[in-house]
Amino acid sequence: MEVSHAKAKARLERLLGTHWQGQPLVQLLPRPDGLDAYLPGRQIVVHEYVSPPEPPKAPPIRAAGRDAVVAYSRARYAKTREEVEKQIADMMGWSPPDFSGDDPAVAEGKQGAYQAMTDAGMPKAQALDLLARFDLGAVERQINWLPQRHAKNPVRFLAAAIEGGYDRPLGLRRQTAGSAEKTNTEETNTEETNTEGRCQRGKGRC
Repeated sequence: MEVSHAKAKARLERLLGTHWQGQPLVQLLPRPDGLDAYLPGRQIVVHEYVSPPEPPKAPPIRAAGRDAVVAYSRARYAKTREEVEKQIADMMGWSPPDFSGDDPAVAEGKQGAYQAMTDAGMPKAQALDLLARFDLGAVERQINWLPQRHAKNPVRFLAAAIEGGYDRPLGLRRQTAGSAEKTNTEETNTEETNTEGRCQRGKGRC
């Protein structure tokens, strides 16, 4: 609706004299440039503060027990003893070689032999040299026979036994000889028993 400036000002001037609850409906706001403004009375305008809605209440936090915390920490962060030992060995340069150039079964056997020789006190370089120059089976046999050698210096004796192709320890040779003798005796007794039986059945001379 178009209203001239004069009419609008006349209407607002009349409202200046109108009061409600002891307060004017319109207030005059004088300005130095003559462009006065008219504002609604304080009783007309009501400022309402709307508080923001309360956030939904979170469920109460129930503290986990000590055992649950320990179990979760172990499952998430802990490592097995084998993993830790391997990690330390890798860091310290103790890890056995993987023998990746060999067949998997041979590589596994060489790793076991290498570990056994170094555990006995043999230098790593010497153990690798022996495994490179000699058959794995011969090396494993000498390792298995070493406890029965009763050597004063097991490392030197083991190296010499591998390089020299030493025979079985004396105790094993005696056991083998005794077993063979026992077998021959049993075979002889069996043959004599069979012969005697045939003689008795035939009633002939034997």
